[in-house]
Formats: sequence, structure tokens, C-alpha cells
Amino acid sequence: MNSFDKTSCRSQTVGDEYLDSYPGIGEFNPMKNIRLNYRYRDAHNYKEFGSMVFANPAGMSVEAATDLLRGKLISEEFFVPQDWGLARLHASSYNPEVDHEWHEFEEFENTDDPATDGRDVMEFLEGVVKGD
Repeated sequence: MNSFDKTSCRSQTVGDEYLDSYPGIGEFNPMKNIRLNYRYRDAHNYKEFGSMVFANPAGMSVEAATDLLRGKLISEEFFVPQDWGLARLHASSYNPEVDHEWHEFEEFENTDDPATDGRDVMEFLEGVVKGD
């Protein structure tokens, strides 16, 4: 019968200092996905809320994801969702004379909910940063 020797696995263990050398991975938690929360506010100030859950296999922190996204937002708050492969949140009929395409970024948050997008959070953010 074979026994498990913990010392034989020691060289494959990733230390905290290694993880901390990568931005946003110091708070590594492979069990958590990341939810992007956003909303649409129409010309009459009615609000529609939406979200997308991304897998997070690299364990990126919510803070690092937020920092990467903020630099690509219009006035650090707005974006056009279809530019990033996200759903538009227009619930009522869209009137281009008074309504607009801009949606508001609310936050990223950790979640145990399953991913609802085929991209993981790194792929999503790379596309945003590159303008894909």
C-alpha cells in the first residue's frame, strides 16, 4: 500500500510571495467567480439592473478587476455594453431622441454563482483593455 508523503509535494506548492508578485492575485480564491453589476438609467430616470458572472480561474481580486475596468470607462462610470459583449438593459421602448446607449458600471463582487458568460474575467478584461 502506498502512503502519501507531504514533503514530496512541497516543491510544487505556490508560496504567498509568488502570488503577491502578480497584481490582483494576492487574494487568491479559486472557488469564487466574479459578478459584474451594471445598470441603465433612461431619460426619465427609470433604472434597469443587470449582471454577468465570469469564471475566475486565476483568482483575480475584485479590486484589481475594478482598477482595470475603470480606466476604460467613459468618465470613470459609463460604457456601451454591446462594445464589450454585454446585454443592453433597455426594458421599455428605446427612443433615440431622448435615450442613450450608455450604461453605468456599479461594481464587481465575488460570488459562488455559476458563470453566465463563456469568457473568464481575464478574457473579458483583456478584450475591454484592447478594445475588442
